[in-house]
Amino acid sequence: MAELINRFGIGRMLKSQLFQGTLIYTLSDVINKAIPFLLLPLLTTYLTPEEYGILANFNVSIALFVILCGFSSQGIINYYFFKKDRQLLNRIISGVITLMFCSEIILLALVLLFLGNLSALLSIPEEFILIAVIVAIFQFVTVIHILIYKLEKKAKHVGIYQITQTLLNLGLSVFLIVYLEMDVGGRIVGIASANVLWSIFSIWAFYRRGYVKINFSRSDIREILQFGLPLIPHQIGKWFKSFGDRYVITFLLGVSSVGIYSAALQVTSVMLVFINAFNSAYIPFLFERLEKRDQSLNVRIVKEMYCFFGLLIVGTGIYYLLIPILYDIMINEAYHSGIYLTLPLLMAICVRGISLMITSLIIYSKNTKRLPVIMVINIAVYLILSIFVAPEYNLIGLAWLLFFIEVINLVLMWAWSNKVQRMPWQLT
Repeated sequence: MAELINRFGIGRMLKSQLFQGTLIYTLSDVINKAIPFLLLPLLTTYLTPEEYGILANFNVSIALFVILCGFSSQGIINYYFFKKDRQLLNRIISGVITLMFCSEIILLALVLLFLGNLSALLSIPEEFILIAVIVAIFQFVTVIHILIYKLEKKAKHVGIYQITQTLLNLGLSVFLIVYLEMDVGGRIVGIASANVLWSIFSIWAFYRRGYVKINFSRSDIREILQFGLPLIPHQIGKWFKSFGDRYVITFLLGVSSVGIYSAALQVTSVMLVFINAFNSAYIPFLFERLEKRDQSLNVRIVKEMYCFFGLLIVGTGIYYLLIPILYDIMINEAYHSGIYLTLPLLMAICVRGISLMITSLIIYSKNTKRLPVIMVINIAVYLILSIFVAPEYNLIGLAWLLFFIEVINLVLMWAWSNKVQRMPWQLT
């Protein structure tokens, strides 16, 4: 066995920094994203569907506020990290953090101005909206810290940072909800506390390691804005595709329906965690082989993709059979009406997994100009049809509509990929 491992270089691969880093990133990401799933028995027992819906909208709002206060400017750090100019990198990081605090003040002022309207629209108490705005800036700081760790190839630091934050988040939420009986407020305080504490540590770490020095110039700020501002519409589009359905359900059916829907979505999203992990691990190997421009290798790639699609469909079917058991074990009876949503939601996730693989081909081609157009089409169709579907078919109609939108997205993505990165889909 040892000889076989050495012959194929498996031992060397297992010891490589790339493999170990990928493994740590995947495990820490899975653990971090497992929190909402692990908390389902607790949250669905101690929170009503209405309170769980408020919590879902709170988390969705944080994701939106992070985009608005951060300007997607963390990407410019990625660019300048490898320029071998530490002073310039320090100025860029300092500029990003300063700009983030300034935009947070503006965002907070706007939210305060329309606080009553936002609270009524989103069915979130005013104090929770203000907490979401404040949490957003601290969450963005943690995003920057994790990014720097990754750029420094410190995979273990990323794992420790994310997992300890996750454990604090989980522990505080359990304590506040169960022992202090704080209901949805306990979960929100748990989320806020974990983000605030870890961002304070991150800012201290930035100063200690010399990454933050108040010596940036006006031209640095201008460059950060020129990089980040054009990305905001795209990032908001991605946000809506991932989270916007919660707002739509709130407007059309009420926040209690959001609670039922979010619980069902949380159960089914387990599949998405593993799909994303596989996709992240597979992309480097895919790009490396596509670069060789070998037709026989492309046929092999297509066979691998077909195999992945087949396994994904089978895995989705098997997981669907397990869902009634999961609902009995993990979900309070007040949420059991959502079990009928799991089939279309799982099918939507399955189709999204196939789309992710096709999208990788488009990204490799670097011809991505149609992706924003496809995203706008998906969002527009969903918004228009949801107005007619929700009153007639309720939550189940919106769940099937989500599946329909994912199918449209797959068809459009596949059509565009055939133009920019032709593959031998007929295996010839």
